[in-house]
Amino acid sequence: MKDNKDMYVWGGKPDARFSTQIGGSGGAPTEQLRDVFVGYTRVSTPSQAGGGLSLEGQADAIRGYVRDVDGALLAIHTNVASGGGKPELRQDLLAAIRLAKLEGADILVTQVDRLARGLDVLGLLKSEGVHVHVVGKGRIPYREVDRLLRKARRELYSKQASGKLRRAKKPGAGKVTQVLGSRETKARGAIAHSLRAQDRDRSMFRYFDTHPEVVAMTQAARAEHLNALGVFNKTRMNGPPVAWTKESVKKMWHRYCHHLAAEREMDQDDA
Repeated sequence: MKDNKDMYVWGGKPDARFSTQIGGSGGAPTEQLRDVFVGYTRVSTPSQAGGGLSLEGQADAIRGYVRDVDGALLAIHTNVASGGGKPELRQDLLAAIRLAKLEGADILVTQVDRLARGLDVLGLLKSEGVHVHVVGKGRIPYREVDRLLRKARRELYSKQASGKLRRAKKPGAGKVTQVLGSRETKARGAIAHSLRAQDRDRSMFRYFDTHPEVVAMTQAARAEHLNALGVFNKTRMNGPPVAWTKESVKKMWHRYCHHLAAEREMDQDDA
């Protein structure tokens, strides 16, 4: 392997994972274990590679951070691909995770969304026991990685919706062309619906977290309780709100239980 300050040094030479320090009061030199990293950089399109999110700019930030913390950098893997794709399709990301697992290293990125904008990568990281390290912030717990990936996903949805809306405008006209049943309209509607559903779930999860009395209730009692307090299933701009039913609150409760189980699992992995 090439001998440089960012890589392990093999072939009988000193291992970059260890730093030599002089002992106190003139004592003998001692070796201390360094933090070990595998860098990963990504841009979504070739045009971004030369812009403000350039691969070289990310790599420079990674190398500078490793020097600042006196760490060891095994390698930097790069990729030009959309962050919304599945991680198994991004071979450079898989290679980085495999190397990090093999060497007990953290994946080092400039921002969490450089890994991906979907949640699939979190399951892959957890299954391999690999943690994420962010430049300037340190190691990020799985729970925080989950939050940041969800935020990045929402931002991606919003960006896609805005882009589709702009493309739907007629040249030189200020109105949006509404073509019912068109691909553009359906895509915008699906994105908007997904964002509203995520907001509603988060709102209900917070309510359940702060109202433990609902735990012992039956599904029918939960529905009656929520409706009586004005915490409705859906609200409309025009017309009455949609009340909870036994079946609708059952689906929400199941999503809440899944959410709690995922958080407990992440807490255990972070411990």
